[in-house]
Amino acid sequence: MPKKFDRKMRAALETLLQDHSLDSITVSDLTTTAGITRPAFYYHFSSVQEYVEDTLEKQLKKVFEKHPDELDAIPAALMDLLEAFKDQSMYVTKIYESGYYQAYQEKLKTLLTDVFTERTAKYLKDKNEHVTWRDKRLFVRLAVNSCIELVEVYFSQNMHADPAALMAKYRIYLGRPFSQVLSDFSV
Repeated sequence: MPKKFDRKMRAALETLLQDHSLDSITVSDLTTTAGITRPAFYYHFSSVQEYVEDTLEKQLKKVFEKHPDELDAIPAALMDLLEAFKDQSMYVTKIYESGYYQAYQEKLKTLLTDVFTERTAKYLKDKNEHVTWRDKRLFVRLAVNSCIELVEVYFSQNMHADPAALMAKYRIYLGRPFSQVLSDFSV
């Protein structure tokens, strides 16, 4: 998708969200505000929901790509994610309050699962540790669910919580770096 198209769409969505709920925005509203044609929109997306999901997925991937490809870098990426949510609080709040939230949460869960699975495999290979596939799957699920819980707590506090303080609680809750937790599963 061309960057100019993406910028126009993003600006149009942000403008519309100031006065409308996300669920009430139509393709016509979005294309008219962006100054693009409906066929141009439909060339890239089939619905507003698909556009929002695609935009969110790209933003989430950017956050995780900024950090080293290590298991223990995930908390720093989560901190950046919370900061990004805070910077875009109006946009994120509208998503949280909409019917799109479930789809967003699934995108986040899928991305986190992919990130943890990939980084777990890399960590085990680099350390020459062996973990059964069931234990690896259990570890990934536990890690992803703890991350989702952190995001849920942040959203439930209307993103007014200090991300650093929330991450400090998260570290206490988790207890140790992911690599140490994973090592407990080694056979």
